[in-house]
Amino acid sequence: MADAVIFVEGVTGSHSAELLRKARSELQDKCNEIRFALGPKVHVLKADPAPFREVWAGMKKYEVRKFDRDFRVGDELKLVEFSREGCCYSGAYVRAKVTTLSRPGEWGLPPDVGVLGIDVLEKAEA
Repeated sequence: MADAVIFVEGVTGSHSAELLRKARSELQDKCNEIRFALGPKVHVLKADPAPFREVWAGMKKYEVRKFDRDFRVGDELKLVEFSREGCCYSGAYVRAKVTTLSRPGEWGLPPDVGVLGIDVLEKAEA
């Protein structure tokens, strides 16, 4: 018997548990072990207009962020343009894939700030 790894992208919460139960019941006679892995996370992040437009234009290929979540290579960022002055969203966003990362404390970074290398996947105006 073989092992099975079930990879599901973009499914969370009760839906993932339901998929795992279904997979186990269908594969239990064919596999020794069934492991379930969720796909990359999508992190929705506010971005000030000036740095947002630099990413939009392709001049900025990184994000310096507080690591208050579990960023990983392969995750996606949805950067949404947000004006602090007007306290509003413009509706524009950039979707990007995390290609590299320097974790907090590495390379002289503060203990709660890291750098994410990104490649833009999609851009949309309001």
